[in-house]
Amino acid sequence: MLSEKVEEAVKAIRKEMRARGSLLVALSGGLDSSVVAALAKAALGERAVAATIASPLTPSYELADARRVAAFLGMRHLTIWLDELRLREVRENGPRRCYACKRYRYEEILQVAEALGLRAVADGTTASDVGQHRPGLRAVEELGIYTPLLNHGLTRAEVRELARQMGLPTAEKAPNSCLATRFPPGHELRPEELRQVERVEEVLRELLGPSVLVRARRWGRVLRLELLPPDMPLLLEEDARKAVLKAVERLGLGKAVLDLAGYPDHL
Repeated sequence: MLSEKVEEAVKAIRKEMRARGSLLVALSGGLDSSVVAALAKAALGERAVAATIASPLTPSYELADARRVAAFLGMRHLTIWLDELRLREVRENGPRRCYACKRYRYEEILQVAEALGLRAVADGTTASDVGQHRPGLRAVEELGIYTPLLNHGLTRAEVRELARQMGLPTAEKAPNSCLATRFPPGHELRPEELRQVERVEEVLRELLGPSVLVRARRWGRVLRLELLPPDMPLLLEEDARKAVLKAVERLGLGKAVLDLAGYPDHL
């Protein structure tokens, strides 16, 4: 059963969406944007369209999940192919990477919305994102992206509550971030290395399930695996341990280590 706060927010968001008349939802394939897409579809029907960025920084499983959500909702879904690595600030993985990447992505999405005659672009930013180190949020604000979950103060926990009530296929999915976050600042991003960490994470998702939050971060030839502390024993089970070691060996990496500090409080 939804809390009164969430129910009131849903009513207000649907009313806002109907007033806008049409929307292009930036559907990442994650929990939050899936809920925005579902709300937009319920409010606007065919006047709500979803779009997903496919790029060297986007894990292929995220694109697959976005397509699955759009099919579940019966929503028109577009794939926008971009290469953010053409931008020096992104490729060099410096302090402005996230801002430059997010601005580039949303400028492209806004152009698609305009071409389709859709009046606004919405994304899944939540109240839980505020206060974290997320330079990309400035680009969202600058470009006037509609953030209904944030505007109504919905946290990620409340959004998950709503996703479960809606029966969305991403309701139990762990948060994710772009593949650039798997490398230390200043490490030049290369497509082949991005694919390496993606393949290891695909193995981990198959072993542990999409609800388990896990990151495979590359530092030199060492792959550092991060999980939430309660989930660490899952990785030490014999089948999981052997599968990860096999994947690391197949990719030509040196070794894999488990970070005992666990996953940090930020993405």
